Amino acid sequence: MAFLDERRAALGERIWSGVLGLGRGIGTVFTVLGYVALTPILTFYLLRDWKRLTEGAADLLPSSRRDRVVSFTVECDRMISRYLRGQVTVAILMGLITALGLWIARFPYAGTLGLIVAVFSVVPYLGLVLSLIPAIFIALVSGSVIISLLKVAVVYGLTQVLETSVISPRIVGESVGLHPVLVLLALSLGGYFFGFVGLLIAVPAAAIGKLLVERGLRRYKSSNVYRGEEAVET
Repeated sequence: MAFLDERRAALGERIWSGVLGLGRGIGTVFTVLGYVALTPILTFYLLRDWKRLTEGAADLLPSSRRDRVVSFTVECDRMISRYLRGQVTVAILMGLITALGLWIARFPYAGTLGLIVAVFSVVPYLGLVLSLIPAIFIALVSGSVIISLLKVAVVYGLTQVLETSVISPRIVGESVGLHPVLVLLALSLGGYFFGFVGLLIAVPAAAIGKLLVERGLRRYKSSNVYRGEEAVET
């Protein structure tokens, strides 16, 4: 009793923090379940009413600028669609290359690890991080830990180099009309300034920026300033 009395305040704080942590954990679980349940329903209704929603939004625009804004949004939609298709292609290629490399290295569960890479590589760099966890675990429980870890390091290192320097810039860059160097620069800047979210939006943002620059240049070249003509004052 004397021991408990001396440490009553500390025990109370620990119990309270444990209760708060449990409450936050339960709240997180219900939040995730809510997303899982609501996302398909919201997606269904948005897809069903998408045309009516976009037409209603277009009607709110000024008539003098409506065609210009609508054409720009349609072009952005097509470019982002091409980007997503290109990213899915990159993810499938990365999964196949990883599975083949692990199979050649005689690493266990090569196909399963390649599937994990393919699923999560839709988001840049996420497939590498998430698939490394089970790969390292399998290497640690295998017979020769050092050799298995070396196989994982070699295969995943080579596939990552291929993705960042060859596969992703070529496929994703060509799908959105960006130079491979611009794709690498966009990913680097997005990841540096905005972290994980920056990696998600870097290439689409660069593609939209490219559209804005192209439209700005076309408007500038059609202006009187570019042609060297003086505006007639009225």
